[in-house]
Amino acid sequence: MLALTQNAVDAIHAIKASSDEVPEDAGLRISAESEAEGTALHLAIVPAPAEADVVVEAEGEQIFLGAEVAGFLDDKILDADMEEGRVNFAIAPQAAGDDNQPAF
Repeated sequence: MLALTQNAVDAIHAIKASSDEVPEDAGLRISAESEAEGTALHLAIVPAPAEADVVVEAEGEQIFLGAEVAGFLDDKILDADMEEGRVNFAIAPQAAGDDNQPAF
């Protein structure tokens, strides 16, 4: 299952809190988009999961995984870096003994 670092949980919370228009139960959706160079991951805050999404929860935040990426992300960890009002997400393989511990 996709794991999240505390930084990722904090970033999702901060993004949601920055807008009055985002429902409290909204989540981060990760899906795949085809591009000329191949397939890219697309991340967006959405109010609810799509019908076939896999829902992952960490410390009150929800992540909605598109069916097309759920298997790929099964053994990954989502991290985030917040700097000057910007959030950069990174996905890496989960590693035993990793110093960047998942939030769940």
